[in-house]
Amino acid sequence: MRQQFDSATPTEHPQDSAPAEEAQLSAETLANESAGESADKSVEKSSGKSSAGKRTIPPPTTTPLSTGTNLAGAALLVALLVFLGVYVSLTALIVVLGLIFMIFLHETGHFVTARMTGMKASEFFIGFGPRLWSFKKGETEYGVRILPLGAYVRILGMSNLEEIPAEEESRTYRSKPYRSRLLVAVAGSTMHFILAFLVLWMLFSAVGYYPINTTNDEVYARWEITRVEDNSPASAAGFEPGDKIVGSQSSIAAPSSQNFETYYDAADFIRQHPSQEVVFLVERDGELVALETLLDTRSRGEAGNQGWLGISSRRLDPPTTSIVSGFTNSVVEFGQLTKLLAGDFVKVFSPGGLQNLFDDVFGDDPEPAIAVDGVNGEDGRVVSIYGVGRLATNLGDSGNWSLLLFLYVAVNIFIGMFNLIPLPPFDGGHVAVATYEKLRSKPDKPYRIDAAKLIPLQYAVLALFIVIGVAALYLDVVDPIGV
Repeated sequence: MRQQFDSATPTEHPQDSAPAEEAQLSAETLANESAGESADKSVEKSSGKSSAGKRTIPPPTTTPLSTGTNLAGAALLVALLVFLGVYVSLTALIVVLGLIFMIFLHETGHFVTARMTGMKASEFFIGFGPRLWSFKKGETEYGVRILPLGAYVRILGMSNLEEIPAEEESRTYRSKPYRSRLLVAVAGSTMHFILAFLVLWMLFSAVGYYPINTTNDEVYARWEITRVEDNSPASAAGFEPGDKIVGSQSSIAAPSSQNFETYYDAADFIRQHPSQEVVFLVERDGELVALETLLDTRSRGEAGNQGWLGISSRRLDPPTTSIVSGFTNSVVEFGQLTKLLAGDFVKVFSPGGLQNLFDDVFGDDPEPAIAVDGVNGEDGRVVSIYGVGRLATNLGDSGNWSLLLFLYVAVNIFIGMFNLIPLPPFDGGHVAVATYEKLRSKPDKPYRIDAAKLIPLQYAVLALFIVIGVAALYLDVVDPIGV
């Protein structure tokens, strides 16, 4: 899930590095050269060559608007997205675009802070692989590549392994003070945390949301009748859709003898009183109404005879709050959710958690994946991006948008923490390196670590997390997470 913002040498993308000299020649110059004019002076003038036989490059008059378009690749990508939206589901397309947007914001954090601190960012691309389309503005090339599996920002001089021209050394990441490098390194995770908070705020203020410490009784206390059966005790008593049973009493004149806190309290009471006259206290349009009826009796097999009222009901959506209350609630909820996910994070990546993961892969009875609401069992398992996308699509297809947005919040917080693992090649590895260099530096002699010594560690970390990712993907395919 980690998205690179590491810089690399220009030779890593030879297909994108057409010589600047050729791009800067005017159309008239190219036309004259291709016409093969025979006069030496005319050739020298039109081609930009000096009398010494060297090309004199005229200054560009405008910044090129486009540096390349791969029409076939772009058509393939669009076709894949259309296929996803039409033949899988529109929700699946929305989920994929939401994940791409999340990654885009991560890299935007790196890019903006790099520019703010005077670093040179030569590339900002969404996706990997062959370039589909790009344009250059200023010193940065922006574009899209064919595989929408991530994004990257190429910042000049991320380590001492890069050879940088002397005139550009002051624009490199490695030349900047500790505070600047720290700001750039943590910017990606910071964007995840900001996005998670904003979505939480929207959940509280616009969509409706139950905080993670909400009990089941509090959830099922919000319900209402949706349908009244014809020729039923409920119909005879005058029940209406929108009513909520809040209690019962022995007679119309007697005070309430029992309160129903949840839907299940009312349902249990009805089942336990077959063929009995009951007075229900009903909440209707903010007022309390007493309705008297004779409950019917239905046989429930081994459960025996049970009372029957003849109503259908539904659980109400979570309540919304004001914008101000939503903000304060989001602050509290963000802290509690981050604490909960941090515990899950430590659990699933601990030696015991990883052992459970591989026991699930090679065993016959996989443990349940971490629950969406953050309440997992004694043992949880890490979930791949495929598993998250599949679950998110199922939630959206079932209309549970509140829980889908909550999942988006949880994923952003988790990825924000994941990227801060203090090991290369994660963002946290850059934080660790910058901090170590700060501690080893002296006022008159800055210390810079030899990045070549970190390469074996970087490969080992990558190999470990690739294995974990493959194992998680396997489990999400053979034993997918459910709601």
